[in-house]
Amino acid sequence: MASVIISYCSNEQIFLDSLLKECLKFSDDIVISYGSHLYDGTPEDIKHINEYKDKYPTIQFIEYKVDIKLDLYKQKGVKKRPIAYWHNLARFNGKCHLKKKEWVFIIDSDEIPEGVEVKKWLTNFKLDKKNCYKIANYWYYKYPTNQAKTIEDSILLIHYDYLNEFTMYGDLERDYIISSSGCILDRRIMGLDNKPIWHHYSFVRTKDGLKHKMKNWGHKDDFYDVEKIIDYINKNDNDIIHNYEYIKVDNKFNILS
Repeated sequence: MASVIISYCSNEQIFLDSLLKECLKFSDDIVISYGSHLYDGTPEDIKHINEYKDKYPTIQFIEYKVDIKLDLYKQKGVKKRPIAYWHNLARFNGKCHLKKKEWVFIIDSDEIPEGVEVKKWLTNFKLDKKNCYKIANYWYYKYPTNQAKTIEDSILLIHYDYLNEFTMYGDLERDYIISSSGCILDRRIMGLDNKPIWHHYSFVRTKDGLKHKMKNWGHKDDFYDVEKIIDYINKNDNDIIHNYEYIKVDNKFNILS
């Protein structure tokens, strides 16, 4: 019904089982794109990757090479945010291995769908190729039971025909794909019951996991002092990133944090 490209590294392992089980409920064309190394040069845990390959034989796990000696400012699409190059490469690598050439979800491995609800939505929602869609998601902070009252929409659904080297390499990653494709953007798309059908656990991590994420992700240069932000998050439960208000909910996917 729709293909899925997932950017992945082993620091996000706590999400992977739930993510793949849910994606398999609506897709038979799933590509996990992972680097040979993490973006700080640490070798990827290939043994762990191979275990998941055996566990999910219908899902493709495709490696791309990460060479931290590269001058990122000389790479495709890089202007002001060099670390974004690796995120773009991960998604382009995934795109190149899709089996189908139709609608594609582009997600990160901490963005978990409600598979049955996504399938219902895909079956009943009339997709227009002139459009691309950002799917509404619940946002979580620090704990998988800490759900923001504010709804976000980081997940992108776009037609395969718009995905190429020109549209997929830019400083703003998924937002660049949207702007460079020329699609009409439809935002905060809800499920059939008018509720979000995706869950984003961006800051639900161990202390070490959070530290690695914030020092290596595409938004690391958005913060004046990453170390101070990390220290604050570890010591305080209130949201210093977005200043959202939160409610307590069940740990829907039994994520360990």
